Amino acid sequence: GFDSQFAVKVLGHWALIGRLMPLILTTPGARIVTLSSTAQHVGRAIDVDDPHMSEGYDAWSMYGQTKLAMRHLAVGLQDRFDAAGVDAKALSAQPGLTNSDLQTTTQSHGGAGVLGALAEPMTKVVGMSTERGALSQLRAATDPDAPGGGFYGPLFATFGPPVRKPLVRPGGNA
Repeated sequence: GFDSQFAVKVLGHWALIGRLMPLILTTPGARIVTLSSTAQHVGRAIDVDDPHMSEGYDAWSMYGQTKLAMRHLAVGLQDRFDAAGVDAKALSAQPGLTNSDLQTTTQSHGGAGVLGALAEPMTKVVGMSTERGALSQLRAATDPDAPGGGFYGPLFATFGPPVRKPLVRPGGNA
């Protein structure tokens, strides 16, 4: 009964983190890294009365919404870790424009629209390899100076080496 993007990208992660929480709470220096995207900037807060966008559904809008939700999840978890004095960090990262099968699959399933018709060939030409796209997540997981709630991504937004981005909370609060 859940939108598949919302179920996989948000609820599934939330359920897994919940199951792992006893281990996270008892492991000093534990880290959780959620996967976001530059699409978080087009995302909107989840409407609790219609989390699946049943009215006016758009695949790309849902994608942005789920990626913003993952950013919020990291920041919210970190707030709770800090308040409870838990030695754990929640961070998020985005892979940049990565030549995975995301654009191809979205296009072939008819959910990409005009944006997908442009994004698929562009990604094949200028997108980073999946190995390079994974570097931001790896950096978030291993950077000894990572701030709780921090965000990592490619230097040039969609490509480049992984860097820590300015610590700005979703919604614009520092």
